[in-house]
Amino acid sequence: MEEFSISDYHIQEKSPQSAENGELPQENVAAMSPKISDWVAVVYDDNWYVGQVTDKNEVKVQVNFVMKSEKPGTYKWPSRWDEIWITYDELLLILQAPKLVGKSKSKNKRCFSIPKDTLDLIDNTFNALK
Repeated sequence: MEEFSISDYHIQEKSPQSAENGELPQENVAAMSPKISDWVAVVYDDNWYVGQVTDKNEVKVQVNFVMKSEKPGTYKWPSRWDEIWITYDELLLILQAPKLVGKSKSKNKRCFSIPKDTLDLIDNTFNALK
């Protein structure tokens, strides 16, 4: 597992060299085990998405996904929770919490900013697993 620091983000990356068929080797599962409330990038339905971990067990994590906002690099909560259980081998990266942007105090109207470098890293990690 490699670690990268981009801006104020500390990112854990699934190493493409250790991934076979997009799956994380069993010995690395513990290293890619996010805590509840951590932000993650995951593979789902042949694409990658960003979300926050809301629950977990020994084989899966529950992630509440954010959606892209109008401004590039910003995300927001959807009007209804978009939450699913995913397996640990679907984790791409564990991210630090994105920065809040905007002035809204309503949770579902808050926007989050993710730096372009981090988005590029997510995209590159995802593409290396294809």
